[in-house]
Amino acid sequence: MSQNFGAYILDSIRRQSDSVLLAGKDSDDHPKYWTGAELEAEIRIRVQSIKRKPTQALILIPFGEEHLVWVLAMMIRGVSVIYLPKKGLFWRLLFGKRLTMVVPKKGKSLQGFILQMLGHRVMRLNPSAAKYQEDERAGQPALISHSSGTGGKPKTIRRSHEVLMRQHEALKKAFPPFDGQIDYPLFPNVLLHNLACGIKTVLPDLNWSDWTEFFPGHLLDQMEKEQVSTLTGNLFYFLKLVGTALSREYTLNHVKAVGIGGSTIPDWLLDDMQKVFPKAQIFVIYGSTEAEPITLREFKRHRNPMHGYCVGKPHPDIELRIQKIGEIEQHDATQDWGEITVSGPHVISKNNAPLQTGDLGYLFEDELYLIGRKENIGDYMGIYSYQIEHYLRDQTDLEDVAVIIENEVIRIFYVSDENEDGEIHAAIKNALGEVPCVSKRLFELPKDDRHHSKTIYKKLYADHISRN
Repeated sequence: MSQNFGAYILDSIRRQSDSVLLAGKDSDDHPKYWTGAELEAEIRIRVQSIKRKPTQALILIPFGEEHLVWVLAMMIRGVSVIYLPKKGLFWRLLFGKRLTMVVPKKGKSLQGFILQMLGHRVMRLNPSAAKYQEDERAGQPALISHSSGTGGKPKTIRRSHEVLMRQHEALKKAFPPFDGQIDYPLFPNVLLHNLACGIKTVLPDLNWSDWTEFFPGHLLDQMEKEQVSTLTGNLFYFLKLVGTALSREYTLNHVKAVGIGGSTIPDWLLDDMQKVFPKAQIFVIYGSTEAEPITLREFKRHRNPMHGYCVGKPHPDIELRIQKIGEIEQHDATQDWGEITVSGPHVISKNNAPLQTGDLGYLFEDELYLIGRKENIGDYMGIYSYQIEHYLRDQTDLEDVAVIIENEVIRIFYVSDENEDGEIHAAIKNALGEVPCVSKRLFELPKDDRHHSKTIYKKLYADHISRN
């Protein structure tokens, strides 16, 4: 039997008993710091509260210290922790399968009562004197989460203790921990990795019930106060954060490394990130819930946007292949392009077959370039959607842009405060000459519910092309 990942993290926490491992806020919204000993005590109390052990549990507590210790307690006891898509959660709780749930300490009486009336089981903090052993439960997943649903309906992803351990080792190999590291993660899975490494973590001061509503200046001040040395986030997050930092002429010289992922990333944003974090290495991280990470690119220079989005070289443990669909003329040569498939020890796939990512791309000089999505495969004379999107992001001031190519017509959907049709068509003419092109200004583009950064092309097509 492989090692229980929750127990592995608890051992790491125990070895750092006197060190501050977590900084955040307590239940009364006051700043608080937790040592390894304090976290261990909180975890053990919850382990002892899990008397009648469920197979799965849903933790209805916003991300933070209380959520974290419940996750670890469940994992140690061999309970699968479920993360359901936010969209449709209300109806899932109302009409779906009855679940075991953990609710926040505050207001738990009313919330717990309602959930119990609906037939759900509500677990409460009620430790006993009994000592419980770790229990991985062979074949039982440690975490059950969902993909972002870019290609349609979110996929259920089941991660075993073994897979979580392998993903932890993959992250450790890609980004070796260093003495005195203080991390500031947006992604919850990174927090588990940090605790397994003994890295101090500062929880961003966000409303985790809806993290998109945040004040960038407040987070920048928190980073400065805590002297954060590393941080990670996605496109939506860094667009707001970096935009505010530049407007305030704010630089954070103590930051040593920054990772951004979760969607395609324009090079101009990487340029701006380097201005805000002048002494940091800037990394683009390409991956998926089933394979984290796949490739890494340390930003050194601006790339030609018409080549597509460069996401760097494959992780050492990843075997990356291009399932050929055709050929593309790029970098003064003919390249094979197709769907990107990956395999490796930290990749989740059915029957150990290569994972099909749904992304389209090609390899050049051992680096991966993304040119589109499988559900948006149209091209114009060998030019694909991501290439045009990246070019327009680079050459214009559009807030957001998406391209769908159908019947050799380039359809451009964009977000901007003003009508930019003229600027868009001039940019396209400059790059491709006189081509059939139409543009449409929208209030917003459909995005995934997880990162709020990936365009949902199927919905965009259904709302603005198929209806016409």
